[in-house]
Amino acid sequence: MIKEYFHTKTVFLLSLLCFVFSLSASAQQVSIPEEVCMNGFEQQLYALIDSYRGENEAHKIEISKKLTFVAKLHARDLFHNRIDKDSCSMQSWSDKGFWNACCFNERDNTKQSCMWDKPKEITGYAGKAYEVIYNGGSEPKRIMELWKGSSFYSDILKNSGRYADKDWAAIGIGQYKNVTVVWFGEVEDEENEVQNCSGTEPEYDLKNGTLATSNEVADNGSSDVTTLTADGNGNDENTDADNADSNTGLESGKFYLIYGSYSTQEYADAAVRQLSGQFPQARVITTSDSDRYRIALYEYTSKEEARDAQNKLDYTYVGAWVLAGGNSSAQNNNQQNEQGRGIEQKTKKKVNFDYGTVREGKYVNDYFGLAIDVPSKWTVQSKEQIEQLNKMAGKMVGGKEATENEEIGSATLLQVFQHPVGTKVKYNTNFMITVVNLDSAPQIKSGSNYLMEIATQLEQSQMPFENIDKEFTTETFSSKEFYLMNTSMTYNQTPIHQKYYATIINGFAVSIITAYSTPEQEKELEEIINTLSFK
Repeated sequence: MIKEYFHTKTVFLLSLLCFVFSLSASAQQVSIPEEVCMNGFEQQLYALIDSYRGENEAHKIEISKKLTFVAKLHARDLFHNRIDKDSCSMQSWSDKGFWNACCFNERDNTKQSCMWDKPKEITGYAGKAYEVIYNGGSEPKRIMELWKGSSFYSDILKNSGRYADKDWAAIGIGQYKNVTVVWFGEVEDEENEVQNCSGTEPEYDLKNGTLATSNEVADNGSSDVTTLTADGNGNDENTDADNADSNTGLESGKFYLIYGSYSTQEYADAAVRQLSGQFPQARVITTSDSDRYRIALYEYTSKEEARDAQNKLDYTYVGAWVLAGGNSSAQNNNQQNEQGRGIEQKTKKKVNFDYGTVREGKYVNDYFGLAIDVPSKWTVQSKEQIEQLNKMAGKMVGGKEATENEEIGSATLLQVFQHPVGTKVKYNTNFMITVVNLDSAPQIKSGSNYLMEIATQLEQSQMPFENIDKEFTTETFSSKEFYLMNTSMTYNQTPIHQKYYATIINGFAVSIITAYSTPEQEKELEEIINTLSFK
């Protein structure tokens, strides 16, 4: 069982992820469906924004089809897959769609591009864009009243104050259920005509950006309640309320109006004290599948009642959401499953594991004793993007330094692209460093053994490989021997080549995977790989 899990969830996924992300870097953008349209709510809000700008002597902003499409996608992503981290605002994007997941924090300059560049990534929009969000279910007129009463939002709407140096040239509006999203862009969109919806608005498939019928839509289900459960790997997932099964401390059948998610009990208790005047029933709750401390304002016997209360909240609490209580019998099953995984979990503990850092043009990892140059003009994937990759791969610890008490299954330590993700190039060459814990795979004793496992899984995949090496060569970097495997394929008329370098260090299979299309790209990658050193 452990061997099968290792093959399927670790070796195979990590070996293919480099290829998948290579393609997404150059093919992230999708074609905007012709049927994209503005519903009645969006039309009303656009008219109100235009009227407000006119009252303040600001010019009319043309509708952008690209920004409209992005707004509609994000409204649905926020409704179904909201990120539950107090450091990530609602401008963040989940890992449930075809886009790159990211955490936006206005006070963190390293995370600004999460918002600014998302329309460019998804549609190829040519400039930066800025987003405002309302989560509460009010009518357009009420939303505008609230926005106009806030100096921050009114400045955005009419290009004043901190946004006086901006000149909005495009706007896109998306409304879904109780979430309303408006994007303001700095450059004109040549696709500035968006038809009004006639009849029911089409559904959007968040997995690929296409339209779909209601029974084909991914992550666009009818549930409007967040239920936090744990998947087989212990990762948080947002699922339908009917599947609530791991919320300990919450009464089964109850629905909780949540406002705030904190990393410590101390912060959560302080928040409750501040809220107690207006919400005397506010209390801290925890769940078995998360280390977060959440604030429950009220509890209700039906999700409809909870949703109605959420929609009536003051604008100050637009970030609130509904959490479904758990099922005690299912909780017991989860506990039994955790006990059954106990042996495998214990083998995963690694003391002083290190994800490494990039500093002064070099990636350094003390745990594995390695260092490699990172070209100054190349793009290092952010911690959030690495977390997304790790989550896709399966068992891992998120984007933080692990301790001796944490389980390390597999992790992506570094991923670097030649161009920013979403740049229009024929192929965005890249390299990555991954590690896989071998405690549950005793048959793998060398880099050669590991590559054999990778090769087997690649052959069984549906990817159009034209060549996968059966015999491996060796290369030595600073006295450390690596085995090398080459693969190649043609995808969308573009030749794609990969090189897998593998060795064993501290009980982990350490892989460096390069992906390129042309001989020039191959040479540049080889120059980078040759800077690899060990201490």
